Amino acid sequence: MLTGLQVTGVQNFTAWAHGDPSAERFGLTPVGLPMGAGYAAGNRLVDTYLAATGQTAAQALHAGSSEITCDGLRAHIAALEQERDRIERQIRSVRHTLEALRAGWNRGWTSCWRGSTTATRTR
Repeated sequence: MLTGLQVTGVQNFTAWAHGDPSAERFGLTPVGLPMGAGYAAGNRLVDTYLAATGQTAAQALHAGSSEITCDGLRAHIAALEQERDRIERQIRSVRHTLEALRAGWNRGWTSCWRGSTTATRTR
């Protein structure tokens, strides 16, 4: 995707926005993207930029592509880091629960560390 950020011209739109299957269908050179990847990535980046800046699409219409890309990616990293912190807290909580069970907090759960797959079965 990064190599396509500086590509211009409507003749390149299909390959970079809709992916290789569409490019090949119209006899264009594939660029190494799956179907819809460019559009999906661009849409997510712009949505992240708009959320971070509090602007509407109309207000951001004249923002430069480098501003949208850099600010959007920075906001995306911040969101991912928050998500990582949340997931790490959940992992610590589950590990703590398993350790409490292992230590005998509730003897009815001994199958948790004997290799039982009961806890992972779906109904």
